[in-house]
Amino acid sequence: MSQKLDTFSLAILLVCANYGLGFILGTAENTLTQGMAGSLYAASTGLGLLILAGFAQFYWREEKPLWTLLDRQYGGQLEVLISLMSWSWMVGVVAAQTLGGAFVLKCLGMPLQLGMLVVACLFMVLSLTSVNKVSKIFKTLLAINSVIIVYSLFKLEGITNYIHAPLSFISDLKYIPIGQTVGIVLTTLLLIPIGMQFQVFIVQAREVKHAVRGCILGGIILLFLAFVPSSVARSALDSGVLPSEISGKENNAIESYLFKC
Repeated sequence: MSQKLDTFSLAILLVCANYGLGFILGTAENTLTQGMAGSLYAASTGLGLLILAGFAQFYWREEKPLWTLLDRQYGGQLEVLISLMSWSWMVGVVAAQTLGGAFVLKCLGMPLQLGMLVVACLFMVLSLTSVNKVSKIFKTLLAINSVIIVYSLFKLEGITNYIHAPLSFISDLKYIPIGQTVGIVLTTLLLIPIGMQFQVFIVQAREVKHAVRGCILGGIILLFLAFVPSSVARSALDSGVLPSEISGKENNAIESYLFKC
């Protein structure tokens, strides 16, 4: 297996495995009903990557997926269970990204079903591209995305919202039932360390130190990004870009308004 990823390249791949349209639009939508606590899943993914750093040396050395390693130790039943959990989660992640991309294309005039097909085809092309090329593509897209969102924050005078986001996040957690909070945090923190979409990047790090540092850097980046969609949504609502009566259930309207921002 080619092991060419440096710390930064690995971190970007790990970040982009989480930070997509589903992440951005889902977080922004939740903000309309839960305040900054809508960033709960987003923040949990950042913490998950920090936890993944503790597994990085093991994965880098062994190279095999976790379910294969567990099969050797405990038998095929556990392998099937773990692989099914990881597979079902990844299906949900890809579905969210595909739907988010399709809604953006819908804002540009493309039919929703056709947009989903186009995004799915793009995912297929990326899956056949070498990891180094994918890393370069993701670096470029993340840079463009960051510039647009930071510009949106300035345009909507939302920098203050972003600066105060961590404290607002803590206070707004009361809007989410404790069972739901625990469920989101625990499932995210438990699933990220066994997610094949993360392992496949870790094992391609140049050295084990790059694998560990890449996870840590990726987690830090995600924690910084976690509150950006919420801050943009909150600022858009405060600025009147989003109508005050809009609800978190109005998916199409929310996505259209956010895209126009």
